[in-house]
Amino acid sequence: TWRYAYDLRGRLIDVQKDFCFPEGSLYLMDASLQGVGFAPAHDAGIADDVTAQVQAIFEQLASGELQTGVDPVSGDLLEAAAPAEEATAVPEPTAAPEDTSAGATTVCLVTDLGRVNDGGFNQSAYEGMLRAEADFGLTTKYIETQAQTDYEANINTCVDEGFDVVVTVGFLIYDATIAAAKANPETFFVGVDQFPAESVANFVGIQFREDQAGFLAGAMA
Repeated sequence: TWRYAYDLRGRLIDVQKDFCFPEGSLYLMDASLQGVGFAPAHDAGIADDVTAQVQAIFEQLASGELQTGVDPVSGDLLEAAAPAEEATAVPEPTAAPEDTSAGATTVCLVTDLGRVNDGGFNQSAYEGMLRAEADFGLTTKYIETQAQTDYEANINTCVDEGFDVVVTVGFLIYDATIAAAKANPETFFVGVDQFPAESVANFVGIQFREDQAGFLAGAMA
């Protein structure tokens, strides 16, 4: 479940309190939301005590007890001399915009280059769509992109078929997504691994705490 959405001015929206489709905002997935985590070790020779130590670090990140020293929105390094309470303070949630997304029942997913079983963002987005389909009774469809030149056509296929929400995956498809959002203001667009460079009322990006993932990778190393 998403908790917070950041708008382009760094203001925080409490999504659990005031759910809406926030204009030009960014859903930030972190350790507390299982937005970052560990893949199975498979055949890697990782000692149990190492796994336990890194798991403990993950739990501290998830609880907020441990900070990475990086601003979660901008990626800038936080001032080392800043008091801990200042560096880790959570902004007061702002009033959410009026909910304009009520009644959305159909979702169309457009992948980046890759399949819905690629073990990456495409598959995660696909499985999330299936979960939403089951939980909320949505009608869904997906289109697997074969070449970057297909982005615009694939997105427009979803729009032309009348889907309420179009989800696109990957930063490379961002430009085509924003162009479609501007051209189709009645359709809602969600960009996975996309940061909104401008405020577009019917677009929201989803990003992941790469600073936390990198922190965990460094601890493992």
